[in-house]
Amino acid sequence: MTASRKGVVERWMSRVVLARPPGAATRAAIVVVSTAAVFGIGVVDYVSGQKLSLAIFYLLPVMVVATLVGSTAAYLLAIGSAVVWVAAEALLQHQPGVAASAANGAVRAATLSVVVVLLGALRHSVTDAEASSQSAKAFLSTAAHQLRTPVTGLVVTAEAVVAEPDPARRARLADTLAVSTARVSRLLGLLLQVARLDQGGGLQLRPTRLDEIVEREVELVALHHPAVAFRLDHQHLPLVPLDGHSLAEAVANLLDNAGRHARSVVDVVVCSESGRLLLTVVDDGAGVPFGAEEVIFDRFVSLDGRGGSGLGLAIARAAVEAHGGSLVYRAGGFQLQIPVPVSGRRSERPAEPDRGAAGDGLPAVTAERCR
Repeated sequence: MTASRKGVVERWMSRVVLARPPGAATRAAIVVVSTAAVFGIGVVDYVSGQKLSLAIFYLLPVMVVATLVGSTAAYLLAIGSAVVWVAAEALLQHQPGVAASAANGAVRAATLSVVVVLLGALRHSVTDAEASSQSAKAFLSTAAHQLRTPVTGLVVTAEAVVAEPDPARRARLADTLAVSTARVSRLLGLLLQVARLDQGGGLQLRPTRLDEIVEREVELVALHHPAVAFRLDHQHLPLVPLDGHSLAEAVANLLDNAGRHARSVVDVVVCSESGRLLLTVVDDGAGVPFGAEEVIFDRFVSLDGRGGSGLGLAIARAAVEAHGGSLVYRAGGFQLQIPVPVSGRRSERPAEPDRGAAGDGLPAVTAERCR
């Protein structure tokens, strides 16, 4: 098959598979017509005898139903096609004997069912590929929009630094350029984190202490928010198999978010309780508006207009949920929970995170509560 013909076939398959699913009445009509076609093929097969082989035609209605209706109906039709196929040959006495006819019918039904399985796998693959493509296009479009303004600002500031004759003003512009470069660098880092999460890379689990991660990140984030006091209260936690890199990014994003919105204080508590690692981050700022407790975890959502990328909280939640945990906003603060693996082994497929109700009034975790 030439490249051009192959491309035509692939586009046709994608168009068929990705088309809007037909309604119930249309699906029923397709099944009825396909069933009638099978019986019609059986009649022609019987009438034509040995002069004409119609074996391949029994497959066509099954393929139509598998593509347009679904696998369950296609399996039933595959069985019916095998029965009609064997019956036509039995009437012609090509396959004498009940046992031989039954065995032949079972083999043909299995063969047709394999085709149904392959078509189902193809349909899922094409659908997943299209979803991935659309997600990538949306991400690239949004990322380009997010980068356009800061990159333009960098270019303008750099040109102003080069053209400015006054040394004092040039120094101020250079400082502005450094700050803008750091902001763009952080945005690019966040976009790379999102890309890694979208790729579904596996966790690199190593014995890790969550309290050490939090303590280190508190020290680093406090340097970027000198006007805010970060008060850390933590227990000495045991070593637990965790992906320290992804959790450090999640904790850093939570702390940076709190530092940007706090008036003067951010309280951080990390402890363990009832087989869970717990972390709360509470700042003395205005808090999240009522009804936006889940919206803030969406990508590229920034409610305060302070220049945030809108990616930090989304990345933090994705990293925590990859560990089978949960990250929610409750009672005026962020609460992170990660289950401690039993016998040092984590389930390969973590349970669905319990995000709970945003306004359920649960108290924030405190060090006293964990002791």
